[in-house]
Amino acid sequence: MFDACTDVDPLYEFGTVNGQLPGRTPEECLELHNVILHWSLPHNQFLWEDLPSAVETFVDYKFTSHDLIPYDQQDTTFYTVHPARLLSYGHIIVALSQVLQGLVTFLHEENKTVFTIDPGFAMLRLLAWHDNPMEMVLTVPVLQERSKVALRHSKKLFNRVRRQFLTFDEAQSVSSYNSSNADERDGYLTNSPLSLVTKFALRRD
Repeated sequence: MFDACTDVDPLYEFGTVNGQLPGRTPEECLELHNVILHWSLPHNQFLWEDLPSAVETFVDYKFTSHDLIPYDQQDTTFYTVHPARLLSYGHIIVALSQVLQGLVTFLHEENKTVFTIDPGFAMLRLLAWHDNPMEMVLTVPVLQERSKVALRHSKKLFNRVRRQFLTFDEAQSVSSYNSSNADERDGYLTNSPLSLVTKFALRRD
């Protein structure tokens, strides 16, 4: 939990002057302040120490069919990911999405430029309840790869914010990545989860 009385202002590294960023309103500074805390502080339910390390742990995990829990319902067997693991995946995707949205908003860019990890949370929904375990196992690496790309997008956006306010570039060089555009995202929302996974698996971003 951030304590304004004792903790260092997270905007300090971005060049704050008396707690404010030059040319930005107090509201904008507060928005960036919250994004940085979202990025760097432990999860409020202790799911991770910081968001980047949570993403790295997620993408390094080797998901297999042994991670699925079967449930027999009449003549069909459905599967789900363990609730704690599914909760962690969901929190990571939502948190990353919020960071990306916050940074794009702060940079005054259009929402259509925001990289979308899982449009409509279709892949997460598939992992929550599905009757094809192979599709579920194949979905996780796609979600992991897109989370890794989202992490890189976030670092790139943080570096752009730094360059706006600092006289020198302390930002780590991060390669540029293409994003799903607005039309593509609308199309993804109308497709089945399996076709969505297939499209993302074939992308190079």
